[in-house]
Amino acid sequence: MCQNTNWEHATWAVIGFEISDPHRFRYRFRQKGRDQNAMFTAGAYADLDCDNKRSTYERTGTVDAQGRVVGSTAIFIDQGDE
Repeated sequence: MCQNTNWEHATWAVIGFEISDPHRFRYRFRQKGRDQNAMFTAGAYADLDCDNKRSTYERTGTVDAQGRVVGSTAIFIDQGDE
């Protein structure tokens, strides 16, 4: 189980994300820009079958002119069965 994510880190606190149950994924949040120019990618990564090939799940988003978060409608998945 992967329990080494620091959920107290400011990034997770600001977006209100935390997983308290045991989990097998590593999580990452990357952002670029500010306010209406902000863009982000949220990702989950794992090697569930221990073959050194990583599954990747990512979702991107932006902030609109009214300051609302707009997530993409699709989730990028690479090697989802790994």
